[in-house]
Amino acid sequence: MTVSFVRFVLWYGAVSLGALGTAVLAQSPDNEQRKVLFSGPATVQPGRQILTPFSTQTNFVWARIAGNLQAAGGTGNDIRVLVLKNGVAVYDSGRRRSVVMSVDFREPGQYVLVLDNSFSAISPKVVSGTISLVYSGVDEAKNDEMRQELVADARRGTAILTRLYNALKSDESAMGTTQLLRIPSVKASDDLTVNARGSWAANSIVVNRGAFRFADGTNKPDDVMAAILGHELSHIFYRHPGYGSSSQGLKGIFDELRGVTALDRVQEREADILGVRVMCQAGFDPNGALILMDRFIEQDRTASSFMRNHPTGLERRAYLMNEVTRCAPPTGVTTAQRRIDATRVPASGGKSIWHTLDLPGSKWEFEAGPDYLFGSLVLSESASQLGDYDVVQLGRLGDIYKGVQRLRVTIFSGDSAHECHWEFAIEATVRDGRIEGRLDGYPANAKINTESCQMAGEKSWQPITWVPE
Repeated sequence: MTVSFVRFVLWYGAVSLGALGTAVLAQSPDNEQRKVLFSGPATVQPGRQILTPFSTQTNFVWARIAGNLQAAGGTGNDIRVLVLKNGVAVYDSGRRRSVVMSVDFREPGQYVLVLDNSFSAISPKVVSGTISLVYSGVDEAKNDEMRQELVADARRGTAILTRLYNALKSDESAMGTTQLLRIPSVKASDDLTVNARGSWAANSIVVNRGAFRFADGTNKPDDVMAAILGHELSHIFYRHPGYGSSSQGLKGIFDELRGVTALDRVQEREADILGVRVMCQAGFDPNGALILMDRFIEQDRTASSFMRNHPTGLERRAYLMNEVTRCAPPTGVTTAQRRIDATRVPASGGKSIWHTLDLPGSKWEFEAGPDYLFGSLVLSESASQLGDYDVVQLGRLGDIYKGVQRLRVTIFSGDSAHECHWEFAIEATVRDGRIEGRLDGYPANAKINTESCQMAGEKSWQPITWVPE
């Protein structure tokens, strides 16, 4: 299942619940119980889905999403049944006329049962049968473990937020403002999705367990958490209109990133930039914000800022990179401690294959010397025969590399062809097995004038990151 399909399913669920409603399970008794999720017959219109979201906040000894469905109408295989857990498909029947299902449901989470007829352009399907939640016995040991984990997460989040709050209050002393009257409380949610949400009215930030576990899975766990909390604290600082109001569509940081909240470009940019600056002042590595943004970009690669109120993840990463590069080492951290780890670059004298983060299918050959990096994009045989190339040449200057990107591209216009040449300034750092940098070029979607080789718009610093194959 693609990310775009999951995103569509979750969006459509908000407007198509109809009479099915929402099932919510809290603490369950030890005896076996059933809760009906779907009972047909029901008609699923062509190109549409019927969704039933449900959630649980406890661990069960045994629990299943079980039942059977039959579909009629149209020709061939008729219906597709899915179960999403925290936005990820854990069951997919494929297109079938008859479905018997039994899906594990023991762990807490946000679930969605999907009856999918989106593959049919003209045929409505009549779906009969019953799907139920069947559960018995509560796993108290796991529940206790989860509660202890939530307490530990909340304490950890509070410690990180305290550093951020103190840094921002220091700024307020210099500015003479009193936006922050007291430190917001940090609450940990047992939701396993990677998300967080704040409210300046309640002066609180709720962080999902999934966000803590995502941070723990990176090489900068506290810095990633500081990025999440710094962003939320910044919204509270600015008291952005509608922030923290579910009636205006705000659900959390990743909803903001997807552009489905009441916040606009100006507000998001304010929160992004202030969050990184406060991270830097508090002594956190602001690259944690880039790790968080990369996670969003991976989930939202097809997003475009056209007809949106929000910038895309790639746009946001570009201006966040500017803030990260301006961050001075915090007090007590020497330049030597921030120095590039030379063991992470390609072996001196040898070559290795890398690709750019935004184009996983690209292939770059990199080689390194004591004071240089040289990369060359592997082009198709036909482009190479024409003499086209795309190379980066970087020399080491202290803690960073600086140099140029040079491109030669053959442009075809009718029966004729001519060469276009470009050269862009580029700078990069090497850390954590990645080459992270920016180039003073044009956005990837900039249009080229095939006669003059000029690109529409103005040059600006664009992010670029290479990771090894």
